[in-house]
Amino acid sequence: MVAQWILAFGAKQDYAFLASYSNQIVDYLNSINKYIWWGLVLFGSVLLYFILSGWISSSLKKASHIVPNQEVMEELIPKLSKNAQHVLLWVWNDQREPITIQNLYDTRNQLRHDRISRLAQINRQRELLGYSMLPTQAEKDNQRELEKVEHVLGNIDLNLTKEDSPTH
Repeated sequence: MVAQWILAFGAKQDYAFLASYSNQIVDYLNSINKYIWWGLVLFGSVLLYFILSGWISSSLKKASHIVPNQEVMEELIPKLSKNAQHVLLWVWNDQREPITIQNLYDTRNQLRHDRISRLAQINRQRELLGYSMLPTQAEKDNQRELEKVEHVLGNIDLNLTKEDSPTH
């Protein structure tokens, strides 16, 4: 619609006011007139495309940082297979922050691109080197216990000297 208006406007243009400079210029501009206006329409279309593309890209990036409701995550995570949960753990880089829409999107993409078999391969190679990729439940429990102890005793000085010890 806008392009038609611009082309109609361009078709009405007369370059006769440039005749004082040269009739050749007027003839040349009249001969390429439709191409000038088509070029303007093309330039405007490309400009509009990049503006919209940038806006959409920016909107998607903002949306990717949204944290889903906890109720949604509590319903979703148990429905995932163990392998899908391992991929989600692998994708979730900053585990000091909640899982985001981007993490879920990346998990879906990684599952589609066979990340499960790659993680299994990585785990087998780590085991060959004496490491395990995923901590065992006992290791997780120990880590939680250490964090609790650190939280409770973190500000207490436990460096006792002989004078500080109780005498019996």
